[in-house]
Amino acid sequence: MFGRYIHKTSSGKYRFRMRIPVELQDKVGKAEIRQSLFTDSREEALALAAGLGARYKLEFLRMKKQRSTRREEEYDCLSMDLITMLTPSGGELRIDYDGNHSLERQVAAELYESIAAVDAKYEKAPQATSKSLTASPLLSECLSSYLREQALKGTREKSINDYKSALADFIELHGDTQVSEVSRESVINVVQRYAALPSNRRKKPKYRNLSFSTMALEELLDTDFIPESDRMSESNVGKFITRVNQLLNWVVTAGHRPTNPARGISKPKSIARTREPFNNEELKLIFGSSDYLQGLFKYPYQYWAPLIALLSGARINEICQLRTQDILEIDGVLCFRITGEAGQIKNSASDRAVPIHSKLIELGLKTYVDKQRATGETRLFPELAAGRDGSGQVASKWFKRYRHRVGVTASTKTFHSFRHTVATELSYAKCPDYEIGDLLGHKQQGVTTGTYRKEFHTALLAKTVERLDFNIIWPPAFIP
Repeated sequence: MFGRYIHKTSSGKYRFRMRIPVELQDKVGKAEIRQSLFTDSREEALALAAGLGARYKLEFLRMKKQRSTRREEEYDCLSMDLITMLTPSGGELRIDYDGNHSLERQVAAELYESIAAVDAKYEKAPQATSKSLTASPLLSECLSSYLREQALKGTREKSINDYKSALADFIELHGDTQVSEVSRESVINVVQRYAALPSNRRKKPKYRNLSFSTMALEELLDTDFIPESDRMSESNVGKFITRVNQLLNWVVTAGHRPTNPARGISKPKSIARTREPFNNEELKLIFGSSDYLQGLFKYPYQYWAPLIALLSGARINEICQLRTQDILEIDGVLCFRITGEAGQIKNSASDRAVPIHSKLIELGLKTYVDKQRATGETRLFPELAAGRDGSGQVASKWFKRYRHRVGVTASTKTFHSFRHTVATELSYAKCPDYEIGDLLGHKQQGVTTGTYRKEFHTALLAKTVERLDFNIIWPPAFIP
């Protein structure tokens, strides 16, 4: 009987759940009581649930009869059926003395006191009032409030949709429990499970209709079922942890619990992949393909975007959203003007001028820009429509297919690896970190370099750019 009052959560702990009588739900403000039992033992959970169940039933009886001044009055209308308990083994126990109501009430009172003593070890059951029976909100309720608050703050719709998607995954994997029941252990368990999931699982026919919340972690980690290539990327897992932290920080601020159990949780080691720079052999594969050597690319961005990234360190969105007006001379130096006016930039440090490497001019970049302007085109790569994640979304997917096709297949080698390649090359050339940071658009750390130092003059930064010298055979110049 009392087995129906316990439920095992994703953290492995049992929870007590009991339906509140319909006639009392309006007064209490809830339809159900939910309370952690703080144990992973089913036998112990059954015993505790039996105690809590009997106690709540007594409390409900008191609320129904509205008699609280004397214990005798509290049990006047107590029925035998109301006080029905189970032993931990599942046997039924009733208080029944052949109609001797006085003795039945006395035993019920003694039973009540013994139950209180047992369950005080774990958690004192709340008194049956509308205030004390109101449990902490569910995760789904907090998520709804959190998203509404983000919208009122003016957060971009794309960001809100990102929050909603990631946190819906969190609730699905964790279970829609009260926020007071979320533990550090349960969050770590969810992060491990999330990292083992296939990315875009709702779009892929193979995974679309599967319920991953019911699968054990061992099943999820089975590479025969979910290949490594299908799993969540390191970036996705990092964003997921960040979103969960943001929600639980909000929960703490809203006063629903005292601490954030996700604070300080990092990515599981098994998926802690990093982006690495391209080595020289990989650069030769990328820029020595038949597509580059024979001019087989379908769109100009496919020729230019990797080259610009290699010789500037710019991010993919920064490159793909460039306008023709963003290629201009600054202090006598031809530069890419990277600005939020063109689209999305990561932060204030990303707004900068990047001198154009002489090799790009040699390969025909200025000629291409002039042609775009002559035809009235305002964008450098008009074939790239701005997607949900910016203009670089299409280019990023194309580059992944392209590098796999030419033989660069490591998951740690992405378009972003060009930035790491530039940073590594300049470090080998003994350029100071703040100099590299100015070129790449990194926020500077520390008081001296971050607060007082001005950005490098473009003429000085042009010398930094020219130190990028790779030992590869460059492709033929681009002919529009």
